[in-house]
Amino acid sequence: MTPAVLMDAVSVVLELGHVLYGLSQGVKVNQERSRRLTDRVQVLLTAVSGLKDLDLDDKAQSSTRRTLLELADTLRAAQACVSTYGSRNLFKRVFQAAEIQEEFEQMNGRVGDAAEALSLSLQVETVSRVCETFKGRREEDARDRFKDDGHLDLLLARFEAAMQSFPDKDVVTAMTPDLEEMMAEVKDIKRLIESRRQRALPLPSARLIEIKSCDLTNRKLFRETDVARFYNGDYHKFPVTIKRFRREVARPTTNTRKIFLTEATTMTNFESLNVVRVFGVCLDPPGEMQIVMERCALGSLRHVLDWNLHLGDDLKLRMARDAARGLYRLHQCDEDFRLHRCIKSSSFLVDEAYTVKLGGFSLVRTKDSLVRNKTISHKQLQPLAYISPEQQLNQDWWYDRSCDIYSLGVVLWEIVTQKRPFQGMSVEEISQKISRDRWVEPLPPGCPSDYAMLLSECRSFDPLERPTAGGVVDRLQNMLNQRPLCSG
Repeated sequence: MTPAVLMDAVSVVLELGHVLYGLSQGVKVNQERSRRLTDRVQVLLTAVSGLKDLDLDDKAQSSTRRTLLELADTLRAAQACVSTYGSRNLFKRVFQAAEIQEEFEQMNGRVGDAAEALSLSLQVETVSRVCETFKGRREEDARDRFKDDGHLDLLLARFEAAMQSFPDKDVVTAMTPDLEEMMAEVKDIKRLIESRRQRALPLPSARLIEIKSCDLTNRKLFRETDVARFYNGDYHKFPVTIKRFRREVARPTTNTRKIFLTEATTMTNFESLNVVRVFGVCLDPPGEMQIVMERCALGSLRHVLDWNLHLGDDLKLRMARDAARGLYRLHQCDEDFRLHRCIKSSSFLVDEAYTVKLGGFSLVRTKDSLVRNKTISHKQLQPLAYISPEQQLNQDWWYDRSCDIYSLGVVLWEIVTQKRPFQGMSVEEISQKISRDRWVEPLPPGCPSDYAMLLSECRSFDPLERPTAGGVVDRLQNMLNQRPLCSG
């Protein structure tokens, strides 16, 4: 690679960063969030500008350019984020509080990813300055969430006062039907705010708890697999889904119980709109192993794709973005990133608003734990259609993030086509198609080139050519900002 190619990428990033800075100067709301995001970007841009003076070898240039191109996608998404949420009035900020929080946290996370990836190419003093800038990011995001809750409380108080100011119902009726209708509308708005406030409440516990079986009521079986049974029910009148592992699968020994609790505890750390919330575990009566999690009313993504034949193009793209966000949150751990190991359309759940959430966490492991335990084959963990070519060709392949990305690419293909991968083929035929023929499922005619390119990269037979989960999120978000997806 020539230095000029790398410098072109540097120039694109610097230009996008300057545009973002200009946008941030005109925001009227969410000012602190916009300012912090922009300040972090400015520090990173200073570091990027310094790349012009460094003498990097070909391998470092290639890696740095790839990071810069992903950063460019992040900055484009950040521009849309600041433009959209920098002009929201108080009502929209309340009704979209969770979405705004998620967008800004994703943007800050992606800029942090770029800083970490570029640190190998930057000079020591520059790395130190960048790290210091991003050190308190999560604490600042937590303060923003606290302020969001304050806005909800403020609006509730205002509407309580407004409703108190209305005259008696009899007087209102005698005056004019319009005034009575206005009071009814105020009550509707109050109920809507209370609903949003309820959704913003924290989990029943900030840590994983053991739940007594008697506290889980109104169980109704709705799905069975070889591994578990799934029930809808209530936990202290809160709607939940209960995943009850079959006894013959769980084999509840002391060691199994310890692993089960450790993995379930891990999943309480992934607070995101696009990750299924875990409330706790139930080990009562002895021998039972159950996970209690938030209820997603529409079931699995695969079920939605099978039975909702007229999903809109823009909805498909949003669902694809949500799926990528869920995986990105998993890969985004501060200390030791997590790998899902079983990404497939049935691993994602869908709520009543068609928000896609990553679930299926019983197989999640850290990178290090996979190195220590390689006794389970890839083919035992997930269907062959989702297993990357390198895993199929080499049973001892070290599972990494690029393997998750390949599986995600298959899921994104399912969303746009609403078809099942390699449907009707035997295991042998699928293996032949993927590992020997290097064949991928085709996209429908008329699919936008940027979406087709993204899927091509995710399903690349070269793991190094696959994007990161954050890169996938940025590109899908930018497509969502521009236009809907093609029809299948």
